[in-house]
Amino acid sequence: MRYIVCVSLPGFYIRHAPRSGESGPLAVAHDRKILDLDLELEARGLRVGMSLDTARSLVDRLRTWEWAESATLQAAEDWMWHLVPFSDFVQPLGHHAAALDLSHHPQPVAILRDLESALAEELGQPFKLGIGASIWLAELSLCAGLDRDWVENPSAILRPYRLDSTRLLSMAEADRLQYLGCVSFADLQKIPYALLIKHFGRDAERIHALAWGRWPEIPQPAFPPHSHSVQIHYDPPCEDRQRIDEDLQRMAKELGEKLVELDQQSEELTLFLQPEDGAVITVERTFKKPIFNQRSALVAFRLITEPLLVKPIQRLKYLLRRTSPSLRKQRRLCISETTKTRQEQLEAMVQRLNRGVGEGRILRANEIVPPREQQIYQMWLKRLGHG
Repeated sequence: MRYIVCVSLPGFYIRHAPRSGESGPLAVAHDRKILDLDLELEARGLRVGMSLDTARSLVDRLRTWEWAESATLQAAEDWMWHLVPFSDFVQPLGHHAAALDLSHHPQPVAILRDLESALAEELGQPFKLGIGASIWLAELSLCAGLDRDWVENPSAILRPYRLDSTRLLSMAEADRLQYLGCVSFADLQKIPYALLIKHFGRDAERIHALAWGRWPEIPQPAFPPHSHSVQIHYDPPCEDRQRIDEDLQRMAKELGEKLVELDQQSEELTLFLQPEDGAVITVERTFKKPIFNQRSALVAFRLITEPLLVKPIQRLKYLLRRTSPSLRKQRRLCISETTKTRQEQLEAMVQRLNRGVGEGRILRANEIVPPREQQIYQMWLKRLGHG
């Protein structure tokens, strides 16, 4: 059973809109539509998603700000970072909302309560939570409260909702369904599947699945970008250091194999640790040497974790951030810009090695003299015409 949570911040864009010296309510616009607006404009009939032309016909001299992604990107990353300790699958739904998958937790409902408490403490602004078996169901439930029927019995709880309340039906599809007498999900559930095929063809399967709340839409691990994570949950909480170390080895193996497969590395590691009786502890550390395989991952895990193992723990999560392609000395040598540069780098490397192990101990390939027997054998092959 899937437990998908949607988190939305009402008024996010209007809160970060630049305010000039002009007075009066403001609307945030994007692609000729209202993206967000002041409460005063909402009271005057404007709605999010309304076309800008319609909004201007309702409100004379409407003040607008054209939203750009760069204007709120940092603010979006800041608030979504508070979701990362609770799931490896966090998917932004714009800058104001995100979906996360709690299905992998042994107690998703308890984790949801922890998430709600953490957001209330950290965000300092209003937010809404929705829950469902898919992202679109969780979005619909944002205004309905955390009813578990959105997960366990979506077909029943969907019945009173209008079809235009979901973004997964196009305007043309909603119009065609209205022509067939379908205004709500309850109406759609009564339509025979054969009739849907007749009117919608291949899209009939999707529309039929939507009617009963069975269309899957699962969050992808899209935030934070360029990162990898591993985690473990303990139920009951664990204080056995040997068991914890064995789990660290397993997680290091999982992360190391992924890094080797993708040929990536990073120096930035974040630990999220939740003790038995406390909030999530976050520790960020930048290592001098990159984490690029199982061994380096295990060393980093132990260094960052062991000082915190003073109480039984419920969860451990490691997040490797800002991964980049692995850079090795041999590869850097091979991709140098010119032959001259490669020769200079090789000469400097040989000199450094000779200073460390003794002059003359490190030889270039053309300086190696083969044994006398091998020289005679090579001369004999050459005389026979095989050299």
